[in-house]
Amino acid sequence: MTAEPAGIPLLASGEVDETMWVTVQARRMVLAVAVLAVTAGIVWWGVRAMRTAQDQTAPETLPEAQAERVSPPDGAAAREDDPVAALRRILDARAQALVAFDEAPLRDHYDLGSDPGRWALEHEQRRLRYLRAWTDRRRLQMVSARSDVRVTNQRVSGDEAWLSVVQSTRLGYVYRDDPSLTKHLFGIGTRHAIQMVREDGRWVIRRDWYTDPLDEDTLVPEVTPADVAASGGILEPLARLQALGAPRCSPPAVDGGETLVPGILVGLWKWLGRLVPLSSRAASREVAYDRDKAVAYARTYCGGAWGCGNGGRYNPAYRDYTDVGGDCTNFASQVLHAGGLPMDGTWYYRRHGGSRAWVQTTGLLSYLLDTGRARLLARGIYADVVKASDRFPEGAIHALEPGDLIAYQEQGRVVHFAVVTGQDFRGYVVVDSHTADRRAVPWDVGWDQATVYWLLSMRD
Repeated sequence: MTAEPAGIPLLASGEVDETMWVTVQARRMVLAVAVLAVTAGIVWWGVRAMRTAQDQTAPETLPEAQAERVSPPDGAAAREDDPVAALRRILDARAQALVAFDEAPLRDHYDLGSDPGRWALEHEQRRLRYLRAWTDRRRLQMVSARSDVRVTNQRVSGDEAWLSVVQSTRLGYVYRDDPSLTKHLFGIGTRHAIQMVREDGRWVIRRDWYTDPLDEDTLVPEVTPADVAASGGILEPLARLQALGAPRCSPPAVDGGETLVPGILVGLWKWLGRLVPLSSRAASREVAYDRDKAVAYARTYCGGAWGCGNGGRYNPAYRDYTDVGGDCTNFASQVLHAGGLPMDGTWYYRRHGGSRAWVQTTGLLSYLLDTGRARLLARGIYADVVKASDRFPEGAIHALEPGDLIAYQEQGRVVHFAVVTGQDFRGYVVVDSHTADRRAVPWDVGWDQATVYWLLSMRD
């Protein structure tokens, strides 16, 4: 009797049953494909989990070895026939100047024979003066700086070059009275449009436009950091702010110039929108706000600042308003939504953009307070929000929790929003934001002594 080979069906005649054999093989192939699919899924999930964990790691916890990888090429390797290499060297020198507070070496990097070149240098000198004053008044010492440059566009013609770049800078400071010299690391991201010219065989900067967390974020020409002993009162009330229109960081809203609902439904839509603040005041307080998810989102999508996730880029699901009025309020709304706040007929984002309450500073401030989704802890200049009181023994600023918001008011206008994401090791509140990009940055750095701060506590 002929033995049946393992797994191969035979007919009574001893011949192979081809139909059954094909069926067996097909089942084996399906099983193999299923095993491969499951294996691939497990590997994909593991890689994704690792990348997510890396993206959401706070900059102050990143190991020093990882920070070293963002270091630009050594200056000695920069070729003067390569404007990009020269620019990397120059921007790294500017970052180091933020530690040494020495502006003299920067002069060699600018076209001082032109007005734009002198203005660009003056900008750097101004931010150095500000940061020196801020660290002195906070009793801090800058101890480290590293810079990474990503070129997004370039055009080189002879001895002239135009470059669009994103600079990611990591800065570190210590407290002067800290014997252990524990270092807090924070990141800023800046977008530059730079004109370079080659003079005597060397590339230098003639023009440099960029949003600067240490200078251009303020309406005050010469920024002076606040002193703890400073005093002053509250500036404009909310009613006047609402009448000021759309200040800095308040781009056009879709409900201001775009019809989302056709025909007769437009009037009904607006009528319902007016009812929302009244009807949602009590209901919105019951919405669960997940602070951990809000902070995780902020750390992932804070943009080009050192320490941010997502490859240093914004969330592509939302429009970037940086070039049309500023993206800080849009980012703050994204963080709140990621924390669980549901959209409604007033505060929403659609395919073409966000509503006034979503993207404009005064719109979001009014919405959060009118609906009760946030409560105002305090409002005032630096001295007002840091001083101890019966209600806030450690100052109102220390009553903020991760996931809360700070609105910044200058010259009667709310010009910026930032998200509280934690504290440094001494308890100093740090924030993330867009326009300009910040990651774990001390909450008041870059702002003037007359800036008024709105401390907004989100209702859990």
